[in-house]
Amino acid sequence: MVDFPINSKKIRERIGRYERALEKEFQRFGCYDDSHGKRFWLGTLYLILGDNDATLKHFGWYERVFHDQAAEPTQYLSWTIALYRDGQLEAAIGKLIQTMLSNLYIIPHLMGEDIDRFDIHVRAETFGFTNGEPDYLINVPEALWMICSDEEIGWFKSQYESFRVRGARAKFLGIERRLKNEPRGPMRTSLVEEVYRLKKLEF
Repeated sequence: MVDFPINSKKIRERIGRYERALEKEFQRFGCYDDSHGKRFWLGTLYLILGDNDATLKHFGWYERVFHDQAAEPTQYLSWTIALYRDGQLEAAIGKLIQTMLSNLYIIPHLMGEDIDRFDIHVRAETFGFTNGEPDYLINVPEALWMICSDEEIGWFKSQYESFRVRGARAKFLGIERRLKNEPRGPMRTSLVEEVYRLKKLEF
């Protein structure tokens, strides 16, 4: 489990430490290596702190600097919440889909629903856990589960069952189930590319 501060002072201290470390890294190397994943947690720290403007500013920076990288499930969830709170509903729906496709269990858990483990192919590793597995959820800071209002949970539920989101989920699951047994070759390459297009909302 990721060690996450719970009071405002410690959250601000953690934010300052992470931002200074990233800035020093950039000044020294001209790029960000960030092997410890500090960039993934800053948006969530700002969100838990209650500073939605700073949360969105961070995610804007992340999108510019790491535009060629997928985000991490907790990061996507925080991003979705921040966009919703800012009234950017269309963008929030897009990020909700990306949250769901980065980990199929995270939104149901937020909504208080348990779902069975999906029998699908999963890949990326984060902090020793595969992003696509339910075990990943222990990495999500407890405070993040607690900050959503009933209204926000209701919005997640309505969107999760919407035609657009259900369609993206069904297509993703269909491809991933095929990938589980698809041997290496042109068909597998094509399916993997389709998954990446889905995660970029290209559907």
